[in-house]
Amino acid sequence: MLYGVTGAKPSADMHHIHSIAKAPSLARDASNWLAVCEPCHEAIEGDEAQGMAVKRWSEASYDEALHGVRT
Repeated sequence: MLYGVTGAKPSADMHHIHSIAKAPSLARDASNWLAVCEPCHEAIEGDEAQGMAVKRWSEASYDEALHGVRT
């Protein structure tokens, strides 16, 4: 188990939640980044709402694993 996620794959890709083409000012903004495995990157590419949902889930799972608190 890795940070509360069973069967997690290593993050190999850096996904921009809001595409650089649409929001170039967010290209270097860490709040717009999401580290994902290749299959997940392909699944959420071009879907900003899905990217934001995955980021919220990821942050909440990480906080829970580290602090025992779901945010």
